[in-house]
Amino acid sequence: MASHELKTPLTAIMGFTELLEKRARLIKDPKIRLYIAAMGTEVDRLYGLVHDMLDTSKIRAGKLEIFRSRFDIGNLIDEITTDMRLLDTKRPIVAAHPSPLYVQGDRLRINQVLTNFLTNAVKYSPKNSIVNVSASKTGQHVTVSVQDFGIGIAKNQHQRIFDPFYQGKSPYQLGRGLGLGLYICAQIIKLHKGKIWVESQPGVGSTFFFSLPRS
Repeated sequence: MASHELKTPLTAIMGFTELLEKRARLIKDPKIRLYIAAMGTEVDRLYGLVHDMLDTSKIRAGKLEIFRSRFDIGNLIDEITTDMRLLDTKRPIVAAHPSPLYVQGDRLRINQVLTNFLTNAVKYSPKNSIVNVSASKTGQHVTVSVQDFGIGIAKNQHQRIFDPFYQGKSPYQLGRGLGLGLYICAQIIKLHKGKIWVESQPGVGSTFFFSLPRS
């Protein structure tokens, strides 16, 4: 697949861009500094797109590997929300969960799912509106949810939003991406024998959920 061939030169481009960003403070012209910063942002975005394409290729070939272990998902939630608060100070992120809260799963891949949910929630929420992240025990599973008070999603898109390359009217699929993020999340949770879904109302907000087997 073309995405494999893109990865090596893209890694080199990222390396050179990082060097430019480190030296940018020595450049007097503010426009050039701005151009370098913009280049770094676009290279990061391209890197994310290539990884989405690689993951999609692996999923369709049945080769996306899941490395299960016992881990505290509450700890993972705290790590991700702390990082997101540093990146976005305009939207309070509130995390609530019992501790410890152990699950069986691939910590790296669950990080990918939760980061996608939280990034979308922050991106499509009004400034100063709260984003809630919670986790709780539900029988033999742990359910994690990310709630925002953004513009919401029409009911007829609740299932299709997890389809690959779907570019509906939902803000969670529109934009400059390929429409693969939520599809990859759904497939990761499926490989964990869990569930993924969304509850949303236009003008009110959205809550994205996934569940995993308890450990």
